[in-house]
Amino acid sequence: MRLAGSKPRLILQFLRRSTDKKIILRDVHNLVQRLKRERRTASTVEERLELVLRSFCSSEGNSATVFVDYKKTAQTIAVQSHQMHRFFEAFPQIVLLDSTHNTNASRYKLFSFMVNDVFGQGQYVQHAL
Repeated sequence: MRLAGSKPRLILQFLRRSTDKKIILRDVHNLVQRLKRERRTASTVEERLELVLRSFCSSEGNSATVFVDYKKTAQTIAVQSHQMHRFFEAFPQIVLLDSTHNTNASRYKLFSFMVNDVFGQGQYVQHAL
């Protein structure tokens, strides 16, 4: 239920209705935290990133590229879904660049490449960190 976006209070109400047990909100929070820990099979950030990128690339047409320096430190990670690739092939002449910075705890810069479609709407064709 938590993966679907349910709030802990709603999970608590559901559990109280469907079981005979006396459950408090702290029990729900503990359960959610335990399930999150179990779901994270990788112990390091690098391992979790590799799992996410491998999962993303397992879909046909999706691609991810990791650019590393001579010390094997990741410098840039670029991702492109199959749909993004199709948009870029259809509209290669109009490319826009959108950049954000300091929007997360690690202060990574996100670069998004966009094209304008036939309706004048911007469509993302690649993201790079």
